[in-house]
Amino acid sequence: MGKAPPGFYGYLGVGVSAFRDDYINTGDNDLEVGRWWDLCLYLAFPILFSVLMLSYFGDMIANTEDVWNPANPKGLGIILAFWSVVAIVFISLNKFLIARPLYRNVPEGAEADISLLPGGDDPLVTVLGADAPMAELVAETVD
Repeated sequence: MGKAPPGFYGYLGVGVSAFRDDYINTGDNDLEVGRWWDLCLYLAFPILFSVLMLSYFGDMIANTEDVWNPANPKGLGIILAFWSVVAIVFISLNKFLIARPLYRNVPEGAEADISLLPGGDDPLVTVLGADAPMAELVAETVD
């Protein structure tokens, strides 16, 4: 349970389908969203996103003067500089962020097994309101 079959079939068969069944097709809706939604999210969205980005950046490179200069507010250089700064900040904060406990909000009486949730086998993932295992938290930060 919780494991996708290997290959492309596993990619298409798990994830969005479960989300669609659990949160969209709840029985309260007039229309039921079918398998076409999964195909749109898995196949059409990446293709359309790639076409959009390639056409946008291709047009920018072809029609902008001094496109690589980070001081040019209409160029590609400022976009790359901005995202480089964002990446450096998140990479440098990564060790700090993973050392903190993560709490899952499981409603009272839900009888939900936290080990089935993403990251549920991690000792730093606990139910909201429960105490984080401080011994393991200290051991993680010492390493």
